[in-house]
Amino acid sequence: MKIKNLKIYLGIFFFLFTLSPPIHAKNLKGKIQIGIIQWAESPASYSWTREGFIEGMKNLGYENGKNVQFDIQIAEGDRKNAQGIAKDFVRKKVDLICALGTIPSLAALEATKEIPIVYSIVGEPKATGIIESQLSSGKNITGVSMKIPMEKQLEMVQKGVPKLKRLGILYCLSTPQAIVTAEEANQAAKKLGLASQTCSFHYDHLSQLPLVTENMSKGVDAIYIPTDPILTAKENLLKILEVTHRFRVPVIAVSDDAVELGALMALHCDFEEIGKQAAPMAVKILKGIRPTDIPSQMPLSHRLTVNVNTAKKLGITLNSQFLSLAHRVIE
Repeated sequence: MKIKNLKIYLGIFFFLFTLSPPIHAKNLKGKIQIGIIQWAESPASYSWTREGFIEGMKNLGYENGKNVQFDIQIAEGDRKNAQGIAKDFVRKKVDLICALGTIPSLAALEATKEIPIVYSIVGEPKATGIIESQLSSGKNITGVSMKIPMEKQLEMVQKGVPKLKRLGILYCLSTPQAIVTAEEANQAAKKLGLASQTCSFHYDHLSQLPLVTENMSKGVDAIYIPTDPILTAKENLLKILEVTHRFRVPVIAVSDDAVELGALMALHCDFEEIGKQAAPMAVKILKGIRPTDIPSQMPLSHRLTVNVNTAKKLGITLNSQFLSLAHRVIE
């Protein structure tokens, strides 16, 4: 009789155990811990994405300081820093890692195969090895990229600068997303009938940036900077713009903060929105769904930002039809 009762108790115990929430949700003890690895503070799009993610989580019932604690760490544009932050989050046993940028995402994947990861503001998640496919990452990660199809970007450039025939593509070899998106730009330019000229260099040769930009400016009608967090950092982008403005060559970027600094235009995602877009994916994970079972996403909306003041300085006339397509015009 005692053995029979013991079996009943054990059965009830295991049944209740299977109904309990996943251990990482911590909905019975303390706050949920989410570690955020942000690649850099410049360009500002990283911070916009972070704030969008935090706001999106709040809108879904996960408010910082109440039932969730965000541990925000900035890698300062350094791969080793990103790796160290990721390892520290693993040591702290956070419930989830939010990786903002390609290198932080790769660093998080290197550091853990167990803690779930949500990425955002990544240019090429598949080509850089973050995910295996859009439908399934095949790993402990999912997220939202910043990817706008390259042909759409360059088609918009052609609408803004109809006389464009020769496109320069300038990028740094020190980040994987820059290499991948630069090659995409090269291929897309060819499809659209543009002659392309690529120029790349390593981070250690950044001192040569003004000279490299000057040499390229002499032989192209516009310069496109792909998804490159190094060249779009404020101090480097301003060096590029100083030279290109002197040669009256427009710079095409991938973010609106670059356009604010003086680039002519960018067809880009809304960075705050892609952060918000990643929040429901994080919530699904905290409720027990595996990241590999949550398809990765691309931005739900595209934005065109145009700097009219830059166009005037460069002697470029932007027609009213093109300007009507812009979501934001900087004057």
